[in-house]
Amino acid sequence: MLCPALVAADPGSGGARCKMKVARLRKRLCVSLLVAAALAVGWYGISRFLRIEHIGRLVAELASGDTQRVKAAEEEFAHVSDARDIQTLIDMFGDGLPGELNSCVSRALAKVGEPAAPLLVKALGKEGPKYWLWRKMMPRAEERANRMRMCSNNALLGMQSKSVKSLIVGLGSDNSRIRYLSASLLASIKDARAVEPLIAALGKEDIDAAQRAAHALGQIGDRRGVEALTNALDSKDRDLESISAHALGLIGDTSAVSPLVKYVERTHDSSGMIALEMLGTDQARAAVDAAIAPVDLAAVAKDVKGSFQATVGQGAIGPKFDLVLERYGTPELAAELVECGVSEGRVWDWATRKNLIREVEEATESRRKAAGEKAEEGALQAPEEPGTQGKAE
Repeated sequence: MLCPALVAADPGSGGARCKMKVARLRKRLCVSLLVAAALAVGWYGISRFLRIEHIGRLVAELASGDTQRVKAAEEEFAHVSDARDIQTLIDMFGDGLPGELNSCVSRALAKVGEPAAPLLVKALGKEGPKYWLWRKMMPRAEERANRMRMCSNNALLGMQSKSVKSLIVGLGSDNSRIRYLSASLLASIKDARAVEPLIAALGKEDIDAAQRAAHALGQIGDRRGVEALTNALDSKDRDLESISAHALGLIGDTSAVSPLVKYVERTHDSSGMIALEMLGTDQARAAVDAAIAPVDLAAVAKDVKGSFQATVGQGAIGPKFDLVLERYGTPELAAELVECGVSEGRVWDWATRKNLIREVEEATESRRKAAGEKAEEGALQAPEEPGTQGKAE
């Protein structure tokens, strides 16, 4: 469309002049946009560099060991609320920092508190490049993603109750890895606020997350989870059934005895037997005795004390190992199992539940000292090799 004013001034050349003016305006506009974009990119780069520099300096202060500098850095982190600063801290996890500095970053995020938790939960779902070409172009991206997931997991665990709200939100995430890790962390934190969301997660189709939710309900020990865990005993997934049975034993509500008895009669699962053994009622013990009738647990426990590894190799204990520990466990037996290195985590779970951690540690240390003294005596009494004396002469 021609410019009317230009046409009126010079009818012969009005169209050409109008076009030239429009072209000049377009050119200036493009140049202005390019300059503005360059300035924006430059400002973003400079501000990001300054932010990284500032956060890095504060992390270094935490690692300095100087009490005053550490305290000042902690106070400054406590007032951090900008998501960009928090994301800068989280990104440091992927940089492969030494262990001490990684710990300082986790401490910094703990000081930041709840504002950092949602971004840390999001980082639990961090993944490497999906496509082959991108993986080739960025060979360390997968390693970086793994580091960020692991360190974010540890940071959330260190935050304890401050991270619970965000982890509850994570249970409903579209990312299956975030759902799974959120439930796992809630099992470690053991906060009762998570019971209802975990019950909801237990009833969903994501079996992996449901298994972690069942485990978390057992660790929290709240009786509100009994009904949902009892219903899970009829799940199509055997692992979910087994974990739910063990969780019912940890909660300790005797209303679960009858469903557990039916479950053990149907499956002969050792986790159900252990749960009944934990509940300790006459009905529960009778059901366990009936289920293990073909196995003499007293004899098996005696064999364990002699040589646990050989017994496992012969299959005499099999899945009933935990039941042996639950019924016949002593600090000495637990110490022997720890020394053998078989199911060590479950040994310590048993010791924690029975308030026998110190006794098991003392028995373990005693066995190690005795083994070391025996090895020294054997070395002193070892006969000289044939021909050694003649060579010395």
